[in-house]
Amino acid sequence: MADVRVRDEGTLVMVGAFTEAGEAWLQEHVAPEPWQEWGGAIACEPRYIVAVIDGMVEDGLEVVFE
Repeated sequence: MADVRVRDEGTLVMVGAFTEAGEAWLQEHVAPEPWQEWGGAIACEPRYIVAVIDGMVEDGLEVVFE
């Protein structure tokens, strides 16, 4: 099972954790503004998502794209 799901919504990319490891990584490395939190996921601008994904993968998380 993947730790994190990344879903491209066009103007925003949604990042959500499936596992405790994914949730812990997001809490440690991402500091979202209140408006960025949507239904258990974090809204991220597309220009930042590559760095976020790279960090997750480098730290051993499995990422799935939808």
